Amino acid sequence: MASDIKWIKITTDMFDDEKIDFISSLPEGDSLIVIWIRLLTMAGKNNAGGFIFLTENIPYTDDMLAHKFKKPTNIIKLAFETFERLGMVNFDETGKIMIANWDKHQSVEGMDRVRELTRARVAKHRELKDSTNNKDIDKELDIDIEQINATVTLQSVTEKKPIPCQEIIDKLNRVAGKNFKLTAKHRECITARWNEGYSLDDFFTVIEKKNEEWQGTEHCLRERGE
Repeated sequence: MASDIKWIKITTDMFDDEKIDFISSLPEGDSLIVIWIRLLTMAGKNNAGGFIFLTENIPYTDDMLAHKFKKPTNIIKLAFETFERLGMVNFDETGKIMIANWDKHQSVEGMDRVRELTRARVAKHRELKDSTNNKDIDKELDIDIEQINATVTLQSVTEKKPIPCQEIIDKLNRVAGKNFKLTAKHRECITARWNEGYSLDDFFTVIEKKNEEWQGTEHCLRERGE
């Protein structure tokens, strides 16, 4: 785990997300949202691809998180039941928590960039260590790392990849043998699902699955002469 990653992405339209909006409507919604944000910060601190654990061999239990978050255990259980049902968290075979679609909350490319630049700064630190005042170099290194984090954070927010709406429609046309055009309504629906964390592969999987279902329906209708 790298201790120099000190950021996660929380967008200004977070509360426009359908899942967050649903959670807010629950009787314990405020508590669940606080728990969700704390889980994101824990995953960012662990810096392990979205996994959350006390140690690599010790997963968190409901009671441990209840103590850590100062919440009743039943609220912690309700939170995880809700998050899991909404596809926001998963659990591996050892019981470790994993934030789904982690790259939505922390850019993997940005983290790699931090590591790359940090390694370069550490190498510079070692080269100069024997010829310069160590305290001055340590101070310079700390400042450089803070600047790197700030730069990568800004890049992760501003350098968003465009949503592949046309690619998704093209896939639908190929699979279904249709000729749909990309309309404003299509773009709106795709964007809404994309912002919920669905990937391009998720869209392709749904298209293929639904196409199989539709083909079965069309076959039945032909058999009945409808």
